[in-house]
Parts: sequence; C-alpha cells; structure tokens
Amino acid sequence: MSFNNFSPITKLNASKIKWNIRVRAQAVWKGITRETKEFRGINMILVDDSRFRIHAFVSARFAHLFDKDLEEGQIYNISNFIVQEYTGVEFHRCVRFEKHIYFAEYTKLAKSLELGLRIPQCCFDFFDIKDLEKMECDKRFLCDVAGIVKDETELLDYVNDNQEQKKQKKFTITDGRSAVKVTFFDDFAENVENVLKKEQNYPIAIIIASAKIGRFLGELSLTNYPATRLYLNTNHDIVQNLKTRAKDPTFYKDMVVREDEHPEMMTVKDIKQLTVKYIAKKVVCGVTVKKVQEHLHWYDCICPKCNILLDKVNERFRCGKCGKYYPWPPKRFRVCLIGCDSTGGLAIMLGDREVRKLTGKTVFDITLDQAEGDEDKFPQVIKDFQNKHYKMVLKISAENVTKESDVYEAIDIANEGEENLSTEASLSIASPSAEDDNSVIQMEFNNTQTSMQMTPMVTPTVGKGSKNTKIRKTPESEDEVPDDMCISTFKNMTKKKDRMIDKKKSHTDTPPTGKSATKEQSLSFCGPQSSIENDHISLNKYQKNTKQKGKGRMQ
Repeated sequence: MSFNNFSPITKLNASKIKWNIRVRAQAVWKGITRETKEFRGINMILVDDSRFRIHAFVSARFAHLFDKDLEEGQIYNISNFIVQEYTGVEFHRCVRFEKHIYFAEYTKLAKSLELGLRIPQCCFDFFDIKDLEKMECDKRFLCDVAGIVKDETELLDYVNDNQEQKKQKKFTITDGRSAVKVTFFDDFAENVENVLKKEQNYPIAIIIASAKIGRFLGELSLTNYPATRLYLNTNHDIVQNLKTRAKDPTFYKDMVVREDEHPEMMTVKDIKQLTVKYIAKKVVCGVTVKKVQEHLHWYDCICPKCNILLDKVNERFRCGKCGKYYPWPPKRFRVCLIGCDSTGGLAIMLGDREVRKLTGKTVFDITLDQAEGDEDKFPQVIKDFQNKHYKMVLKISAENVTKESDVYEAIDIANEGEENLSTEASLSIASPSAEDDNSVIQMEFNNTQTSMQMTPMVTPTVGKGSKNTKIRKTPESEDEVPDDMCISTFKNMTKKKDRMIDKKKSHTDTPPTGKSATKEQSLSFCGPQSSIENDHISLNKYQKNTKQKGKGRMQ
C-alpha cells in the first residue's frame, strides 16, 4: 500500500513550491474592491489534521482554474504552491500565523477521496470578551469569540448617509463576566435574524468566528466581515460550558451593560454646569449658528486604516501610526462654529458625518465644485449654516466637565422641525466601523454550502491537541497569518535584490547569461513581486533553474 506524504501546515516555508498538503476549506470567500467592484481573487482558511490553520489566496488571474472545484467544508489535496511570509503590517487577518499560501497556474487541487486522519470541520482561536478592549487598537487581526445571546433587537431597515438601503441586527453576548455589543449588517444581518427566530434551544450560545472589532460612539462593538462565520448552539466544549453556567441564577447578576439612552434636552447654560456624572454621556440642545469659524481649516487629512490625522512630511502625508505615505490622502470634514440660545453660547465641532448630513456632499464633492474658481476660498455651502437653527446631540467629555476644553463635539445634527435627530440606538445605524473604513469589501463565495455556517457542526477543537477548550488571554504576535491579499517581502533578500538591480543598470545592453541569469531568475521568484510577476513560471522550469543554481554554488 502506498501512502501520500502530506506536509503539516507548520512545516511550510518559502524554500520550495513542491509542497503537498491535505486540508479542509473552513471558509471561502471572494475579494472585491469597494470603489470599482473589481474582483481581486478568492480567499480561503485551510485547516489540517493537526488543527492548524493558514490563509490561502487565488488571484483573479487564476481564479477560473479553481472556483468551480472549491466548496466550503470540503477536504482537498493541494500541491505545488507558493509559500510566503507576511510583512506584519497587513490588516484584518483571520489567522495568526507568519506564512500564507498563493496558488499559481501549476497548483493542483483535488477533493480528497482516500481515507486519512480526521480533520475537524472548523477550528477557533478564542479570546476572552474582557480582552477585546486591548485588541481594538490592533487592526491587524479579526477575532473568535463565544457567548450567550441577550438583549436581541428586531432587524432594522434604514437608509444611510449615502442614500443606500441597509439592514442592521443588534444584540449582546456575554460569558457571565463581561459583555460586548454585536452589530451585523445587510445580508448577514438578515440571515442571522432568520436563524435566531427559528432557534428554540434557549439560552442561545453563539460562536462568532473572524469578527471585526470596532468602536462606535465610544463603545466597543463586534461586526461582520466577509470571513465572518456564525455557529449557534453547536456541539463544542465552550458552548456546553456556557450553557451550563447560564443555568446559574448569578450568571447575569454581576453584568453591567449600558442600555441605550435617550439624551436629555438641555440649555447651553445647563450644559456648561454639568458634573462628572455626565462624562461620556450625551445631551440634546437647540442652538442657532451665529458664526462659522472660517479662519480654521474645514477638513482634515486622515489615514483610512488607523483613522488618525496624517502628518505632512516633505509635501507628502504620512501616518504616524502605520508609517504609510499618502500623496493624495482621504479627507473628512471638521467644521468649527459658535452656537447660541437664549442662555449663552457654545463652541461646537461638527464631524464628517454631521456635515455630510446637512450638505449632502463629501469633501471631494466640494473641492470639485471649487475647481473652476478659488480653491482656497471657504465653501459657501458651509457658510450657509450661519443664522440657522439646529438640534444637536453633544457628547460630553471629561475635558468639558473640568473646563480644560470649551469645545463640544456634536455626534448628530438635524435642521429645525425635523424629526430625524438620532438617539443612541439609531445613531449606531451608521456605524463607521462597518460603513467607512473598509478599502476592500469581500463578497461571499457563490458556490459555498451557505453564506454562513449556521447549522450545528461536528465538534470542532480549539488550537492544537486536546478537546479541552483553551481561550487565549492576550493576543500574541508570534502566530500571525493575514487574511487580506498582500504581497509579502523577504527582508533577507533585500540586499541581494539591490545588487541585482545595480547589475542590471550596468549591463542594460547585455542580457544576463549562465550563472548570473540563473541567480537573477531565482531572486526574482523569491522577491517582493514573485506572486504576481512570476506565478506563471512552469514547475519544470523552476526545478531546472534550482538545479542550475545548485551547480553554480558547487563550482
């Protein structure tokens, strides 16, 4: 009897392409750009019989070779593929591992028909709910969490600031010690609403895999991402433990979850006299705009990933957090004005959402309107705020209470007489974490078994080894695997690559031959652009080049 020699995921490296693995496709989804709707490729989370996971990607160039055969949940034999390491600056990764896989035209994929070691339906890397606060600042990773569902709301239909029809589903999950709010959007929200209505086994224990951590109106929140999968009352150790603990009358006793508030209506005088108990709370006031501060700039340049202001360095904009440069950075409104009522006046700051709500335009729209005139002139559409009456929701900061800052932040605004001024519940509809900061929207893979794995699964295990549920306490950087498509660089090849570039410049008229040609091809394959420029190289040619390289070293 012959045995297939499959490599474990942990042994994969960039030294060769002739790998052979047996894995289950835990999740499969397509990548499509948000702006142009361009198809970027197919993403996968693969699990082997050692319960280790890795992210794999098929570029749009080769997607037609594999898309008909890929099905979520199936076991495959995959051979002849590229393994690369990550740079460490990618965002929204599903798996924490330092390597990922790229398919090429010579990659072979076939359903596994032979008997082999059992591969679980899915594996998770759980985090405690109380540790999500620390992870929110790290945009590199998505997270897996589990909890009991509570405070469920009905599916909400609404129209966002861009006049697009949207859906929203909200609830809270708790593990008995901590709680976090969950907000799902659009088709995912509708699917969740349907399965929750059908579920009769209470309390409902839920596992959310690859959830995106964000913050809206100062509160931590989980939302769906293209890789997100949902599991209700599945046969898993952590689910059984949660259900057992939920029977204890004290399970919810110590939980303190802030309920949605209806902001109190106040005058300007009352707002200026607020005490510390109002810190981080919201109040409503009606004011007339007496002056728009035209001497202050009316927009900010921000980093779309880190959501912080960019620094101007040598006529270019640089993010101080991720270090990325933007020659033409994204811009968001930031308008300062003076609002007054019969009791006094306030300095108020309007953000991007509030100005777009009043004007119906973005910063780009206004700069485009001014292109034919004076581009440095303060926009008339913002000047028109003066002498108009508005109702505003203000968020009270600690600096406002301690008198360190006289500027109040408006988080919602409406014209006089309108009824669309938001409470906290409706404000969360337009969550920027779900609507604004995704440069790439990933669409679900059409031929998967289902858009979400809703049905109970065969008992999945956690991490490597035993059936015991192990929850990671703090995120660790050693095991990082990105989920986004990102071409990684090999730092140890940088100097060699630079030398090859210098050689090319000095021999522009003479093509490289012999050893130098072999070495140059090898370096090109392993360089930063290998997965895009050289993924069409044939397997035989690659092996021939490798042999020539070895002979050259011996000589």
